[in-house]
Amino acid sequence: IWNYLDGSFVTNGGTHCLTFDPSWSVIRLKVDLCDDGSGQDWSWNELSSSAVPSSIPSTKPSSTPTSLPSLQAINISLLPDATASQPSTSFGGLAERAIDGNTSGIYSEGSVTSMGTTSNPFWKVEWSEAHRINKIKVWNRTDCCKDRILGFVLSIQLNGNEIWSSSTSTSSSVDTSTIANSYEFPIDDSVHAGDEVIVTIPGDTRILLLAEVEVFGTSTP
Repeated sequence: IWNYLDGSFVTNGGTHCLTFDPSWSVIRLKVDLCDDGSGQDWSWNELSSSAVPSSIPSTKPSSTPTSLPSLQAINISLLPDATASQPSTSFGGLAERAIDGNTSGIYSEGSVTSMGTTSNPFWKVEWSEAHRINKIKVWNRTDCCKDRILGFVLSIQLNGNEIWSSSTSTSSSVDTSTIANSYEFPIDDSVHAGDEVIVTIPGDTRILLLAEVEVFGTSTP
């Protein structure tokens, strides 16, 4: 009969006890006469190199994560299915220059868009499928004409419907009426997915110049 609590093994009608004590530094067996406490100890020398741990290591993690790790945000403007467009092009300033991965605002370096003077000029990037978007950074031309971008509006669309706009979002505190080299917009968590980002300058006889538009998000919503 194995006594689970103290590790004793009772034999011969209760007259002898075979005891294993886990606190010993080596594995040992002890046989006692249970009625008078006498007995003899035997050490198993062949096992003496294996110490008995005083406690069994727990497999429980030291800390339990409170949430699953989030997907890492990337610049989804650089994905293969990203396509840039604008209503017109002047001086070689193609729309795709704003998604070439180069944020230089110096026009001669060949990475700034340009279009002719028009009413409500816009530039957009779209994807073949929706993406989760959490931040957008708009880079301005820097070698001249930095004021031409003033007052621009940033928006996100899904299936042709506007789902977020910098002009109406209560969480957007970016002032586009002030000249800057770049403008960074955090996007509301309520925006689950979008398939198009548009930069627009409202008004007549306006010119839109962009060095880069970085859209950070995940490849899937």
